[in-house]
Amino acid sequence: MHLSQPGVLVLVCACFSVPLCSSHLYNQILKLEEILTTSSSIGAAVAKLFATQSLSVVINYSSNSQRASSLISSLESLRSSPHQKFLSIQGDAGSRPDIINLVDSTIRSLGRLDVVVSNCGWTRFSDFQNLDEGVDDDDWDTAFRMNVKSHLWLMHAAKPHLEEQEGLFVTTASTAGVKPSGSSLVCKFFLMCLVISVL
Repeated sequence: MHLSQPGVLVLVCACFSVPLCSSHLYNQILKLEEILTTSSSIGAAVAKLFATQSLSVVINYSSNSQRASSLISSLESLRSSPHQKFLSIQGDAGSRPDIINLVDSTIRSLGRLDVVVSNCGWTRFSDFQNLDEGVDDDDWDTAFRMNVKSHLWLMHAAKPHLEEQEGLFVTTASTAGVKPSGSSLVCKFFLMCLVISVL
């Protein structure tokens, strides 16, 4: 059994009280796959991109504080404005109280929230055609909590702050979201419905 690690959640705040060009940032995020390497996570790549755009960045990590500290050091080296701040906040993306604390701590530290990149996920690799192997309640509950509910909780917690700034919420799903091969399929279609409901 192989388990994926939760990704890095990235919360981004502008350093100045000026509107961000959300479409410009979103287009840059879409181009990230062109620069990713096998040693880079999507969340880390997004954080590094935003560090070069004079934005303050908050990253969330689950348990690996050393990896989070290393990423913060990388962001510091990419600093493009003296007003930028780079913070890491520990929390379980599968816990609603931790998600709420992540957003609240970001607002307390930086005063605003402009972009959220929700990049958490979990999977258990198994034979999709083997129903006996695939019926494990704990696996299904964990997958739904991490791949669907975590994004919902983060969107809900961030929504009033993003509305204030006309901000952007970006979420990711694996390639399992485009074919019947994993719980990301559920995540993709759930989030499509959620986007429609909040527009």
